[in-house]
Amino acid sequence: MSVKKRTSCDCGVFVKVLWRVLFFSVFFSSVFPCFSADNRQWDGPYAREFQRGPETIIERPLRLISGVFGTVTPDSGVVNVSRTDVYEARTQFQTQEKNVFWRSRNGEEYSAIVFYPTPTPPLGTPFSAVIFSHGLGTSAEDFSYLGRAWASRGVVTLLLRHPNSDSSVWRGKVRPMSNLKEAYRKYWSGRDRAVEISSAIDFIYTSHRDGGLMRTVDLGRIAVAGNDLGALGALLVAGQLPPDNGPSLYDPRISAVLALSPPIFCEPEQGPEVYARISVPLMVISGTRDDGVVGNTKASQRRLLYDSVKSNDRYLVVLKGGDHRVYGGRRMAQQSSDSSFHETISRETSDYWSAYLQGDYAVLTSLRNDGFVSPFNNATVEKTLRSPFYQTNNVDSVVRNR
Repeated sequence: MSVKKRTSCDCGVFVKVLWRVLFFSVFFSSVFPCFSADNRQWDGPYAREFQRGPETIIERPLRLISGVFGTVTPDSGVVNVSRTDVYEARTQFQTQEKNVFWRSRNGEEYSAIVFYPTPTPPLGTPFSAVIFSHGLGTSAEDFSYLGRAWASRGVVTLLLRHPNSDSSVWRGKVRPMSNLKEAYRKYWSGRDRAVEISSAIDFIYTSHRDGGLMRTVDLGRIAVAGNDLGALGALLVAGQLPPDNGPSLYDPRISAVLALSPPIFCEPEQGPEVYARISVPLMVISGTRDDGVVGNTKASQRRLLYDSVKSNDRYLVVLKGGDHRVYGGRRMAQQSSDSSFHETISRETSDYWSAYLQGDYAVLTSLRNDGFVSPFNNATVEKTLRSPFYQTNNVDSVVRNR
């Protein structure tokens, strides 16, 4: 049997075929992304782009060819990604706002400003929801910046109104501080706030059932948040023991909690018992100058909540130079640094909701890996990761500077 020798013509044909494969690989992978070898579905919008990092015009066809010949290697994790990139990519929805009113089971009338994303998501991809309670002496409108930021990330946000403990308590009064102290003596326990937060959860359930404004909300992805007295109300709903030693206000329908400047009513050694029932993910935000204006909590005491919760992932964000009035719209002695603090708060909390409410894998990974997100060097972030769902075999506690 004779063996046919390879000629230069054979090599030329091979080269032409290879160039044609490369040409059509570039064409099809650019015009029709569905031909990509890595077209797997990841949690959250735009997540696939952040799983591998950006591809060059050469990398994409080479990856396609490797997929054809069965040489694609599995992803080893998230690479070439910063939390700034993730944040910008996920600010995707337009937002609208609307005033809503409802009656509680006891006949009490409540109201809120609702910030909601538009357009309505495709069938089968509902929004999550957050109920926010403002602090003593502030108003729902003061936290509109958070409502817009969260709604732009696909989170329906209810900013509750508390007319008996909002800015009307002191604004225009002869002795505003005396009026604030009087309101604090009346509402210090946070019990009224917790009742209103649970009533807002009832409203979401009812509106969802009746096909109302909350029809697009996933009832399994509802979180609570608050500032100052509102933070106490949110924590009571999450499982904190009431400071007035009254009946528990725990509500099992929530999936995460955020506390901005939470008041502390116990000694350090009592913390594990007081906060033992809080089992959902937690983020605490405070400031280095965050001493209470009316209450007695000092800035250094606010981390007790973070230190005491043991059963799930938790984050502590400390604003450098941030005082107790920085969270809402400062009515007196506005400081130029407030806008940068608001930006940092918006970004940290938006990523937190994306990760723990919406299950966005790319954001969750970058958040837990401590990627940079704030353009300002105005905060430190500490994290303790304990959830076995996200991490096993170890507890990672890291402090970093922004």
